[in-house]
Amino acid sequence: MRPFLPIIAFICCPIVASAQVIVSEIAWMGSNNGNTTTDANDEWIELYNNGSEVVDISGWSLTADDDSPKISLSGSIAPNSFFLLERSDDASVPAVSADLIYTGSLGNAGETLTLKDASGNTIQRIVSGESWAALGGDNATKQTPQWSGSLWVTADPTPKAPLSGTSLSQSAPPPPPSSEQQGSLSPPPPSVSSGYSAPAPRISADAGPDRTVIVGAEAEFKGRAFGLKNEPLAHARFVWNFGDGGTREGAAAVHRYSVPGRYVVALEVSSGEYAGSDRAIVDAVEALLSIGFQKDARSIEIDNGGEYELDISWWIITYQGRQFIVPKNTVVLPKSTLRLSSEMTGFDLSRGGDIVLLYPNGTEATRGSSSPAAPLAVETRSSYAQVPKAAVKVSPKVETEEAGGRMSRRDISSSTLAAQVRESGSAGGDGVSIWYFILGIVLLSAIGIIGLRISRDNTTVHGYTIIKDTRD
Repeated sequence: MRPFLPIIAFICCPIVASAQVIVSEIAWMGSNNGNTTTDANDEWIELYNNGSEVVDISGWSLTADDDSPKISLSGSIAPNSFFLLERSDDASVPAVSADLIYTGSLGNAGETLTLKDASGNTIQRIVSGESWAALGGDNATKQTPQWSGSLWVTADPTPKAPLSGTSLSQSAPPPPPSSEQQGSLSPPPPSVSSGYSAPAPRISADAGPDRTVIVGAEAEFKGRAFGLKNEPLAHARFVWNFGDGGTREGAAAVHRYSVPGRYVVALEVSSGEYAGSDRAIVDAVEALLSIGFQKDARSIEIDNGGEYELDISWWIITYQGRQFIVPKNTVVLPKSTLRLSSEMTGFDLSRGGDIVLLYPNGTEATRGSSSPAAPLAVETRSSYAQVPKAAVKVSPKVETEEAGGRMSRRDISSSTLAAQVRESGSAGGDGVSIWYFILGIVLLSAIGIIGLRISRDNTTVHGYTIIKDTRD
């Protein structure tokens, strides 16, 4: 059985040397779409199978080091055939159908791309260098870098077609550059012609990234222009078309969408006899915002009920004739609430009433209202409480002993009097009740002294009362 092992191993292990997929062309600068219009967003990448067998690329990946783009491949490539990847839609190359649509842009400053198979093995690694200098391509003419079989050259674009005058059928992919090679670039690749005339030199434009704006709010757009050598142009003419019928001129422009939707913002730049263009996708969404008070009337709440984060920089909040301008870079996250305290806004929210949220241009976005906050319950007392009439009663009790024929001293219940005085004091709770208490004590003391003297000066003997003569 041992002699058959090499045969079994040969059958089970596929031979990959006869089929090799490589990246053969990169339109990192966009395309000229048949020499009619130029669009920097119409990027595309071409793969090529230089082997004699069909290659299934399902599970393969083509990824930039910054993850833009990050493409998951699928499908298969026939022998000696091309496979076209187009960005966003099938309009990047109008005359040629895309084999796969991807998202994510290639940076004009350069990219490092890695092609891996389904097992994660690196098949090809492309280091473009600064501004794609190591590969080539021209942002003004829209010529692309293409693999000729032995090196990268700059030529007119040939999507899903071989470079004129070359054969890629048996060419090997370029080896992954070492770290030493990445630091020192070779001279720029040669430029070759594919047989048809190149478009006239053009300058390029940058309309900015795709973005989301709020319906009714002013959105600022900033464009850039680049010359034939990709240098910034300071004095170019900028013309904006915002896709909803609105236009404006200037490198920076402000526009406000009144209807929700997805819009294509086109920017055209010109300088002398040269011109260029770019576009961006703008989603105008309704601001699902509400504004109100927190229950304890200590803060304002701005609620974002939508699916997008909303930048409310420079929006205005008005309340009771006062204004608060929302600081720059204030963002309300999706399905979240932003709270602004009374200490920050300077609003006395306990007064209740309407509160209004305005766009930066003063247009009302939304409003809310609240009832005045309930005042705290505070126990109050009068400074000078009235003492009830007859609150203090002085009732001396006089007893007469008829049988003994004498009069007893007056019996005054001091405890009762003190209790009544204390009662009146607790009822009044102020200085007046204290004076009544003192007056009662004085009266009680006077009556006691008088009674004591009568008891000492009078003596009863055999029923007669002897009154002592106190005269000298």
